[in-house]
Formats: sequence, structure tokens, C-alpha cells
Amino acid sequence: MSNSAAVRFPDGSVRYGVYDPAEESMWPPLFTTIEEAQSAWKRLGAEVTEPSLDDDDLSAVEVKIFADFDGGFWWIGEATPSAVTLGVTWAGLIGSVEDVEWDDEPRTRHREVPEWAREALSLGEEPK
Repeated sequence: MSNSAAVRFPDGSVRYGVYDPAEESMWPPLFTTIEEAQSAWKRLGAEVTEPSLDDDDLSAVEVKIFADFDGGFWWIGEATPSAVTLGVTWAGLIGSVEDVEWDDEPRTRHREVPEWAREALSLGEEPK
């Protein structure tokens, strides 16, 4: 099971983060590499320096967030290059993945692995 996540910005750039299945949401900090995000998850948030939104020069924009958890899914959220500012799905807390009403609203989860996420997280590839 992976808690890795990829966040795709409108310009096509991708940042990496951590999806917390217990909270059904993204941790706010975004990282430039997947290794940094995975390291943060291994520390379980201990001593993770969260970026200050005041330090961001840019306003939050609508992004696509992909979580590599339970087969993978994506939803629409909001982020700046350093932090997810809206990283929860409208589905909210659920008892199981079967309880989710997939694809009903823009911010609900879409059960698929987009090509950009597959490439960003190297899903389905053997490690080199």
C-alpha cells in the first residue's frame, strides 16, 4: 500500500505529497520529489516543516490530485506550489471504498489512474 500522491498543476508541472487514508485527505506540504514525500510519510509527520502559505508568491489554483491508495483515484483540489490548500474530497469520511459515489461531482473521487499520474509515480513499472 502506498500513500504517495501526485498533484498536477494547470501548466502540467507535478509536485508530490502524502495522502493520509485515515483522514481521507492530503497533508498540506508539497515536495519536489517523490522521495521527499515518501520520507515524510515514513516519519509519520514528525518534524515535517510545513510551508507557510504566506511564503507563497502565487495564489492557490485548481489542481488534479492523484492518490496511489486502494488502487488509485484522483479528484480536483486546490494548491500552491508549496502546499495543498484544499486536499479533501467531497465524499468525506467513508466506511469503505464501496461507499463512495464515484464521479458524481467535480471534487469526488474518480476511480482511474490518469496517464500523467502513472508517469509521475512510475506506476506499473519495475524499479530501475
